[in-house]
Amino acid sequence: MKIRSQINWWLVIAGLTTAATFSVTFLAALNVKQAMHDVNAAEDFIHSTTELRQVAMETALFHEIRTQDQWRRKISSVSVDLDLMRITTPREATNLESIQKRIELMQTIYPRLIELDPIKKQRAVASILVVTQEMEDIGHEMIRGNRAEAAEAMRYAQVSAGLAILAMGALIVFVWLLVKRRILRPLRYFEHATQQLAAGNYTHRLNLTQADEVGDLAAQFDAMIVRVEKFAVELQRNRDSLAEVVLARTT
Repeated sequence: MKIRSQINWWLVIAGLTTAATFSVTFLAALNVKQAMHDVNAAEDFIHSTTELRQVAMETALFHEIRTQDQWRRKISSVSVDLDLMRITTPREATNLESIQKRIELMQTIYPRLIELDPIKKQRAVASILVVTQEMEDIGHEMIRGNRAEAAEAMRYAQVSAGLAILAMGALIVFVWLLVKRRILRPLRYFEHATQQLAAGNYTHRLNLTQADEVGDLAAQFDAMIVRVEKFAVELQRNRDSLAEVVLARTT
């Protein structure tokens, strides 16, 4: 294969390797970013659950319209946040379903917080406390899962980057060996051959059998030396003949 073709092939391979490396690294970084976003979303959910509990306690204590409006806005906001959460595993789907059921349960319990019967109100408060605590526990479990997912994506990114560096290093070493073997070493042979030719050694040959441009040039160089050798022999023969003629006439 010609050197030009080999260089083109290796340029294509290097380009494909670079593109694949960039794609894998980009996807890994995107997964890390998404996992950290999920962690933040779970933390926000826990914070919203705490606020729901506080609003429920204020409703039970003061029976204010303001707290009831806050409850409706907050419960609606939590429901919207749940709809936007990313589901990547069956466990996450189960957790989100459990949270949704508990939100529906709290919406059923909340009106009992303004009951005049203290026993019913006390039970409603206890139920709210239990349900919100369960929701917080699910939120913490989601955080642990998302952090594990982020750590796994980070390890994948590191391994991908390491393999990419090794691949590029191996490619550079291989190209260097190719250049050294197919170009630099023949150049030394050419240099030695020209020195021999300049010294008058017309019997020296390169004898390079590379199937590329360098091999073609070496074959042409050897052919040129053969022609030079023939011309030198013919010139010497003519000189000898001329010397004999001169000697004969002089005699």
